[in-house]
Amino acid sequence: MGGSDAAIPFGLSPFMDAFELFAIKRGTAPPKEMTEAQSWGLALESAIRTEFMARRGCHIHMAKPMTRNANLPSFMFANVDGLVVDKTILGMGVFEAKNLSQFTSLKDGLPEHIWLQVQHNMAVTNLDWAAVAILVGGQRLETFDVQRDEEAIDLLVDGETEFWRRVELNDPPPPSGLASTSALLRKLYPEGNGRTVILDDPAAATCARFYDECKTQVKEISKTAAAYQQDFIQRLGKNEVAVIPGYGKVSYKTVRFDDEQVIDAERLSRDYPEAYAACVSFKAKKSQRRFTTKPLKGEPEEEGTEE
Repeated sequence: MGGSDAAIPFGLSPFMDAFELFAIKRGTAPPKEMTEAQSWGLALESAIRTEFMARRGCHIHMAKPMTRNANLPSFMFANVDGLVVDKTILGMGVFEAKNLSQFTSLKDGLPEHIWLQVQHNMAVTNLDWAAVAILVGGQRLETFDVQRDEEAIDLLVDGETEFWRRVELNDPPPPSGLASTSALLRKLYPEGNGRTVILDDPAAATCARFYDECKTQVKEISKTAAAYQQDFIQRLGKNEVAVIPGYGKVSYKTVRFDDEQVIDAERLSRDYPEAYAACVSFKAKKSQRRFTTKPLKGEPEEEGTEE
């Protein structure tokens, strides 16, 4: 497990949950292509490093890949973006370069998942501080110095060890509900085999009832939210924006779209059958699995959702 994995077992990563990381470590998850944001982050790493050195007046050494620590579990390693040498103040530390979107808020300091990443990397490299340089929106560089936190590192090691125990025993952690996990499950189990199984684990019945309750609550909350929205639409009438002292604004604006060209397939097939036959084609649709619950008689059945 590397530094970028550190926050995931604790449910503090905005990108992935422990279930998806488990599948990756077990080798059962399909390979994922690098996103454009990740590609740009890699491309800009050198520029961020150079600008940080110029502003800080320090030097950054390139670190060896797959660094390990004999005093830590063998599954823990670190691939850091560099080792920063600040002789006048702190000595050698870990350097991390990040490229984040313009909507990222850093007013409360480093995001938790980045803070845990550098704590993991400090533990593996046995260093006492880290410098994090973040390019925000491609036009503003924010820098942070992070001190080693022994208590956090102890918790990290314990949590990562428990997660790795699950990986070795093929004991997956529970999914968290992230959309990326749903996408992974669809890829892992794209089609059913038509068989029926019995889940006699008492936890299965409890989970099914909780699922039904959650679906009911979602419906009620959606209905309540719609009622509040309707109230504001009625208050606004033909007006498009309302300023609410102590809150902010609500708006109900007109959004105009370009006209869409539509072909009347029925008329084309009737009046110009030869042209229709020459142009028509059929696109095969992928099969989808539909999840539903069916409680015992006397309990309402919940509507299913495609998963």
